Amino acid sequence: MKKLSKKKYIEFNKEINDMAMFLQIILVIFLAILSICSIFLPSIEVIPELLLASALLIMGYNNYITYKRRGFTLLYIVAAIATIVIVIISIINGI
Repeated sequence: MKKLSKKKYIEFNKEINDMAMFLQIILVIFLAILSICSIFLPSIEVIPELLLASALLIMGYNNYITYKRRGFTLLYIVAAIATIVIVIISIINGI
């Protein structure tokens, strides 16, 4: 495997960070739309919860890597894990 130069490595990391920011925006938009839809269709309430967990994980990544704010990163990751556990429990219970 060819080793990347420092300039190409920085450009590659910037592309990944830009993609993470774009993905966060898209997930939040879909989360808002599906949250409104889940009010009228309670059978799809699992999907917004999974989107919320995904958005929280990506927000934790963006806080840690892009913004260099370490404080909220742990909070976002713990909230995402808690959301995933709640979704799994609700699926097992058949809600």
